[in-house]
Amino acid sequence: MKTDTCIASIPFQHIPTKSSDVSPMDYYAFGLLKRALSKHKPITIDGLWNVVQEEWKSISLEILLKALLSWKSRCRLIVQKKFYQIEHLKN
Repeated sequence: MKTDTCIASIPFQHIPTKSSDVSPMDYYAFGLLKRALSKHKPITIDGLWNVVQEEWKSISLEILLKALLSWKSRCRLIVQKKFYQIEHLKN
């Protein structure tokens, strides 16, 4: 394929797991944001956007850094659990 199109492909077995358990944004940051947003009841799209921006700014960088630093151990746990969901497990 690369010769014909100049596009390299990745063999299927080398594609990283696509799971919300792997993405720090999915397993941590968006959860925090959703929990914070549940306290508000915006009635317009602009109001919702303002609340999202306000709540996102209130999440500390330390909390987000902790999520990023746990990424490697979460990936190992996913492999250990044979790629089953791990969101209910403590790591």
